[in-house]
Amino acid sequence: SFNYDLRLSFLTSFTGKDLLKTTLRSGNFNNAYAGVGGLEYGYANASDAVEVNRLFYQFPVGDFKFSLGAVTRQDDMLAMFPSLYPSDSMLDMTTYAGAGGVYNLSFGSGAGVSYSKNGFNATFLFVTPNGAASQAAGDGVINNSTNYTAQIGYAATNWGVAAGYTGTDNALDYDQYGLSVYWAPAESGFVPSISAGVGFGDIAGFDTQSWTVGLVWSDVIAKGNSAGFAIGSEGIAGVQGDGDEDIVLEGYYKFQATDNISVTPGLFYLDGADVFGAVVKTTFTF
Repeated sequence: SFNYDLRLSFLTSFTGKDLLKTTLRSGNFNNAYAGVGGLEYGYANASDAVEVNRLFYQFPVGDFKFSLGAVTRQDDMLAMFPSLYPSDSMLDMTTYAGAGGVYNLSFGSGAGVSYSKNGFNATFLFVTPNGAASQAAGDGVINNSTNYTAQIGYAATNWGVAAGYTGTDNALDYDQYGLSVYWAPAESGFVPSISAGVGFGDIAGFDTQSWTVGLVWSDVIAKGNSAGFAIGSEGIAGVQGDGDEDIVLEGYYKFQATDNISVTPGLFYLDGADVFGAVVKTTFTF
């Protein structure tokens, strides 16, 4: 199959310290494997239509940063993301810092505030997936579908650690906790960067658990190229009904053909869905 994902981002600053981000996005991907590693949460546009995928504003006040967005995503507002395993990989599940319930990348209307000083940071934010629709119904962006996230962390030069929580007030009784760490060597070589994390909690009365370990080698064969391998588990066994872990494995090699073009072949296996796949992804930036 051949698919495309097109994103045009416009970054505007009025003071040099603030940011207004607007992203237009179109694609023809199907969200068939969402929840088993699939595509980006909140994006399942398979119609080729152009949509506003981001529209948010951020500004600093001392050591604080405030975010407001009509169309934003959870990780847009976090002070740090506690993983070095790249989003430019094969499956999204391996990029959630081991705690997909916490870092669920909820998408919609939202706001947040973060504090950062001397490596220490803290964030509190909320995202309402259907904020615009809820507003039309008279509920506004604070309603029972709102996701609330709190995170505290520390980011040093080559390592970091964070603890997070995400919950909602809806009937699902959604409470998720996570602890994630990462470390990177001072220089590229035989030793890779390591990102690991665990998540646990409760969804609608079912116990949940998840984990991932991701390795990335920089400057493999040639400068600018990289290779990665990740293993993990969704672990929402009670919700899925079989009580077993669903293991996910993936490996890739990213070849930087030019400053603006990269080619990434990779393999993945989804144990729970019994799916083995191969992908060649080409990314153009300008």
